[in-house]
Amino acid sequence: KQWYQRRVAITAGIEASEETYNEAYQKITKVAKRDINQSELAMEAATLKMETQKIDYLTVNEPGVTGIQGSRDIIRWIHEPKREIGDIKIFEKENLFVAVLVYDSKESGLAQVDEVEFEVKPILEKRKKRQAMLEE
Repeated sequence: KQWYQRRVAITAGIEASEETYNEAYQKITKVAKRDINQSELAMEAATLKMETQKIDYLTVNEPGVTGIQGSRDIIRWIHEPKREIGDIKIFEKENLFVAVLVYDSKESGLAQVDEVEFEVKPILEKRKKRQAMLEE
């Protein structure tokens, strides 16, 4: 079976009371339109005073999305075999509307050098310094 890691942008922050439920839903549907990319989603959300969070490479084994209770169904939706880049869906989580946009996908496995360079480089530099100090 093919496993993928998916990058998503999540826009949330509309808490709906009974009085504002329809208004909140209308706002999130303005953001969650087809053919929107990650930066457009963030800009549209910002104009409506909503936060957007980029999440890099969620795997199918994630327990959920940090900060959103009961979000395992979001993880399942993201990893459905038919899911494609550009797919967007609105979820309702305990009076919170959440728009989820899949904007990148890659096959699970070893990361490319340019994807991990900023994490690995400091580690290698520390090792090199430590080795130089031990050799002195």
